[in-house]
Amino acid sequence: MPTPARRYSLQKLTLCALFAALISVLSPIAIPLGPIPLSLGLLGVLVTAVTLPPLQSMAAVGVFLAIGLCGLPVFSGGGSGAMILVGPTGGYLWSYLLCAPLVSCFSKKIKPSRPHLGTFLACLVGVLVCYTCGTLQYCLLTHTKPLPALLVCVVPFLPLDLLKAVAAAYLGSRLSPLITLKQRHGH
Repeated sequence: MPTPARRYSLQKLTLCALFAALISVLSPIAIPLGPIPLSLGLLGVLVTAVTLPPLQSMAAVGVFLAIGLCGLPVFSGGGSGAMILVGPTGGYLWSYLLCAPLVSCFSKKIKPSRPHLGTFLACLVGVLVCYTCGTLQYCLLTHTKPLPALLVCVVPFLPLDLLKAVAAAYLGSRLSPLITLKQRHGH
């Protein structure tokens, strides 16, 4: 019979794997909107970040990225490989490594009178991190000036990414207490 510490460790690994799978299932779902497709990957990352502690959420994203680097078609539109991460839109993917722990920290620290609002604001921070990293890499690799890049890389996505933040705040807020409770009781 596993010791409580080993059981807790197995639970952490299992949760990381489950959330990496969630991101891997959502990310290939993409709608082409010009040079940057609309993907559900960010939704998976935000749900992961709101649900798991910072290091676990970052580990889940790391597993997702490693799976894609190894050639499994888990990136937007079923893409994979290192060339995507170093290509014009790769900054949006690797930004998830920054996004997940930041959103996780903020969503667990912000305790306003309306906790869903705090979680939503934390998700908005994640969206901003993703936009910043992705658009910077896009500008550098395509030699596009910031304003035209924002018009292509950010503006078309704002409404749907706001909806992703709302959905992630809601879903993550529902899942987080369940996972915390299961980890405390060792089930």
